[in-house]
Parts: sequence; C-alpha cells; structure tokens
Amino acid sequence: MARLSFAGLTSPDGYITDAHSNLDCVMPSPRYTSSPTTRATVAAQPSPGAGVHFGSSTAKEGQALRAARYVYAVHMARLSFAGLASLDGYISDARGNFDWAMPSPEVHQLANELDSTIGTHVYGRKLYETMAVWETMPPGDPIMDEYAEVWRAADKVVFSRTLPDVTTARTTLIREFSLDFLSDLKATATRDIAIGGPTLAAHAFALIDDIHLFINPVIVGGGTRMLPDGVTAELTLADSRVFDNGVVYVHYRKDT
Repeated sequence: MARLSFAGLTSPDGYITDAHSNLDCVMPSPRYTSSPTTRATVAAQPSPGAGVHFGSSTAKEGQALRAARYVYAVHMARLSFAGLASLDGYISDARGNFDWAMPSPEVHQLANELDSTIGTHVYGRKLYETMAVWETMPPGDPIMDEYAEVWRAADKVVFSRTLPDVTTARTTLIREFSLDFLSDLKATATRDIAIGGPTLAAHAFALIDDIHLFINPVIVGGGTRMLPDGVTAELTLADSRVFDNGVVYVHYRKDT
C-alpha cells in the first residue's frame, strides 16, 4: 500500500520556523530542487538551511560546504560542543535515559578522533562524575581503550559549587562558572577546548566556535535539549558523515 511520509527543513535545534514565524533561512539552494535524480543523489547531505540555529529567534541561511573535514588556520584555541542527540534534539529522554544513543564502534571511533584534538575538557559536576570512569576504565575493547588513553591525556576543568573534590589527574576544580576564565583559556591554550553538557554550554554559547552533532535515528518526544533556547547563531557546515546504523554526524562552525 502507499506509504505516508513527513518531510521538512529544520535548524539543528529542531525548529521549522523561528519565534517570528520566519523560514527564509531554510530556503533550499537550486541543487536541492532540480530533478528527482539530483534530489536522490544529495538526499543524504545536510540542507543548507540546516546550517542555522534558530534558538527561537531570527537567523539567515547558512552556506553548505562539501562533506569533508574542514582545515583552517588556528590563531587561538577553538571551543567546541559535541553530543549525541535524538532526531528531535534531545540528549536524554524525559526519564533521563540515553541508552538509545549508545555509539556503534564506527561512531565511537570518530568520537576518538575528535577528542584527540582536545587539550582541555570543561565540565559541570554531573558530566564530570559520568566521565571520570575513563580514569580507571580497565582495558578490553581497543576502541574504548583508545578513548580512555585520549581522555586521560587531556586536562580537565570542573565548574561546581558542590563537588567535594576531583578524583582524576590533570583536573582543576573551580567553584564559580566564569566566562572570563574560558575566554582567557581560549586565548592562551595551545590546543582546542571542549565544553560538555547542555547546561554549561548554554552559559558559554557566546564563546563556542564549533558544534558537533551525532544525530540518532530515534524520536524521544521530550527530555533534556542539546541546544539552548533563546540564542541565535549563523552556522557553516564544515563536515558531515552518515553511518551504517543510521546516525548522521554534522560539524557546524559558528560564523564570527
């Protein structure tokens, strides 16, 4: 029988229009509206309009670049935010579960590659306590062993008023969140910085340069959103990849 489908152009944070009902920022380019053959060829590539983060406000069309890793000159450390999300933009569901985002070996390998460029991880208490298991993770799986080695080699900064003390090496505990601290860190660090967790990333969104999304083929209907409401950004697609398990990876650079 006939299949009923649903399609749309959205921003990375899951909106088809902004708070003012504007949708000109998702206007498709000609190569996405030519012929059925052309559409089939580019169907797996992100839409140019997907390079826009609405944040419930206005934004304009982003420019789609070829799906290859983007190489650029770095004059200061870049601050990145990465995460595994559902198709509707949540990192965990309403019950706090995120087992649906368990990465496949291929996805985990890419995460290893991304984290190998990071010199400092910035966490809040909850994510730090989750990630601290990598400090003492026993060897076993080669891909996980590689990630543990990469994670241990990086510095960590934890912003928390309530964490009694840190339990991992190369870790600094700071009691009050500070944008000035992060700005100074970007200006002085010799390697890139990653900020973890949506709450902390929301506070530091003005300083974030790169957003890495691993979009999972699942709709969870609610929970903790990956990207914050109420902020806007013009984004440029720097890289994308489609995995056999249906996960789509996209890397956006925030235009300055």
